[in-house]
Amino acid sequence: MQFYETPTPNDEEKPSEPIPAETEAQVPKDRAAAKKAISGGFRLTVFQTLVCVLILLAAFFLRGFLPELYGELRAIYDAELNRSVLILQDDVPYS
Repeated sequence: MQFYETPTPNDEEKPSEPIPAETEAQVPKDRAAAKKAISGGFRLTVFQTLVCVLILLAAFFLRGFLPELYGELRAIYDAELNRSVLILQDDVPYS
């Protein structure tokens, strides 16, 4: 949910102040520094991608080299997934 701040009548009447010349010179430097810096969101995305790749590699390894264990783990996963899904009479149209 987003909340937007409504300006008060006093804020609307104030003229915008010009940016000092020395601040204008800093803006390109700050933008360049911001582009070089790695944001927390990017790090989180990389971390999530690495975790998913490791899980995928583990699944391929289990399926290829330990099919019995893979089958047992898959059965447990499917059972828990089916147990967590609740379909009520109201959810099924035309029933």
